[in-house]
Amino acid sequence: MAAIACDICGGTLSMDESGDFAVCDSCGMKHTKDRVKAMAQEVTGTVEVSNIASVESLMKRGHLALEDSNWKQADEYFDKVLDVNPEHAPAYIGKLFSELKIKCEADIENEIVSFNYTKKGESYFQKAWRFADEQYRLVLEGYIQLAKNKVGKLNDARKRNAKYKRLICCDASNIYGVKTSGEVITTNTFVNPEITKLRNIIAISVGQNHFVGLKVNGSVIALPKDNSISSKKDSEKHGQCNISDWCDNDIIEIVAGGYFTAGLKKNGKVVSTGGLSGNMDTSSWRDVVAIDAATYHLVGLKSDGTILVTGRDNPCKEWRDIVAIAASGEHSVAVGLKNDGTIISNSSYSISKDWISQLRDIIDVCAYSDVINVLKYDGTVIINEGITWVNIVALCADYNSLYGLKSDGTVVTTKDNNKGDIASWRNIGPPDKKNLFNKAQDEQRRAEEKRTRQEENQRKIEQRIREEKQRKHEEEQLRQQWAQYWASQGLCRNCGGQLGMFKKCKACLSKN
Repeated sequence: MAAIACDICGGTLSMDESGDFAVCDSCGMKHTKDRVKAMAQEVTGTVEVSNIASVESLMKRGHLALEDSNWKQADEYFDKVLDVNPEHAPAYIGKLFSELKIKCEADIENEIVSFNYTKKGESYFQKAWRFADEQYRLVLEGYIQLAKNKVGKLNDARKRNAKYKRLICCDASNIYGVKTSGEVITTNTFVNPEITKLRNIIAISVGQNHFVGLKVNGSVIALPKDNSISSKKDSEKHGQCNISDWCDNDIIEIVAGGYFTAGLKKNGKVVSTGGLSGNMDTSSWRDVVAIDAATYHLVGLKSDGTILVTGRDNPCKEWRDIVAIAASGEHSVAVGLKNDGTIISNSSYSISKDWISQLRDIIDVCAYSDVINVLKYDGTVIINEGITWVNIVALCADYNSLYGLKSDGTVVTTKDNNKGDIASWRNIGPPDKKNLFNKAQDEQRRAEEKRTRQEENQRKIEQRIREEKQRKHEEEQLRQQWAQYWASQGLCRNCGGQLGMFKKCKACLSKN
């Protein structure tokens, strides 16, 4: 079998680490790839080249670079493979792994949830599928199934956590929570006392100067959040508490913006009230499955995975495959959670796009101003400040702090709690809607029975008053008849007694 040898000494050639040159093992002479190819054409018979840019060695080097998290170098090695064989399917998967920062096949289920996460990734997978032989296509089908399984797990986790949505909310001076009993708890004693008197609540939200609660029967309560004159005037001025016409009891989600209130109805329509300039019109919204709000804008998620925005321009018109949303701050910030567990955002201030692009396995997002925090599939929270929480099921945030609701019904925060003592909070969690609904019905039934008894008692009292008036009226008529008869007989008009001198009654001494 013929072999390619060094031009100078006839020694064996080996490929260097760059893959650009073949080096003689004896004299160290470098030969370019073009020269090696030319020598190969000059050799007759079957040619054996030892380690000359072999596909196998380059693929091995590429996977070693992946294991070392050297993504750029790995991508370069796989490119070299494609220079040799443009139809080598595993090299395209190697480039996909480099793009998505996957170290090895064992990490696929943990690191990747969708092969169309990026346009490049989609292209790499399509080409691998195109050039794969029958055996390697089985491997690719396994990758697809792993991705589908992971997406299914993420969807299940999101559905499981949906019951914790809007059970905590906060503003610059207070944090509110819904207990499993349907009561509302707060840390600040200066809030509107009517808030802590609420019962049968299943979701809450707070705006600039107002508080909104959703009851188990689908009705909504909107109140000034404290008894200050400014809160009451603000509510009257902007109308964020004017929900008297929301009387169908069909609201399934509520949200309080800075100066407005919005509610999602069972039929996918959205009602809203208030707003600084009357720009919260949602009358044309249809097929909405979720809403969120910030100071000036309202965001709606449609059933087809697209986004609606009112209050300001829509920066999310091109978004697709969204399964959850968050709105934030005064800058029209919106965050979208995709069904593959990745997020997309129009924020460009304090969050780097690289940080966002690296996030995986996300099931919920929370944003305030330009700060984004995310809840992962395993219940951990990624916080911009580098703090990690575990067993978290819901988040809320304000300018200064992030709050997390834990699965055990307690609440944690990132900073010293200047809003009161939340360390003592217990049993914060989703009320049992069925029991709460039955309880509400029982309370309503008892209230109706009490009202019926009161009405019956009032009716009886009024009946007695009417009867007494009638009796007195009849007695007066009878007395007047007797008075007239006695007078006609020359007797005392008052008692019928005999009259004496000067018509003075001898019996009752009254003067006639």
